[in-house]
Amino acid sequence: MEQDTDRQIELFEAFGQALAGSLELDEILGRMAAVVVEHLGYRNCAIVLYHPERRELEVRAIVGRNYEPMAGARFPDSQGVTGEVVRTGRTAVISD
Repeated sequence: MEQDTDRQIELFEAFGQALAGSLELDEILGRMAAVVVEHLGYRNCAIVLYHPERRELEVRAIVGRNYEPMAGARFPDSQGVTGEVVRTGRTAVISD
């Protein structure tokens, strides 16, 4: 139990450092994605913003193998797993 608490504190500290290190949104989001990969053991992490007025999803930060070209990509909220998450409100973890 103590080990879990220590790990959570370490994770929150890493997120805090990512937030405090910049005022630029894209830089902060990139740092947050890197924290997820580093501390939670995922190989990839994408942070996607939703623009409800356009019903559009935008990849704003991505960390992982060969996924960097997707940064900045936009697509309708009716497409893909991310679109399904937006429509249903349920989370999804995707294994490669």
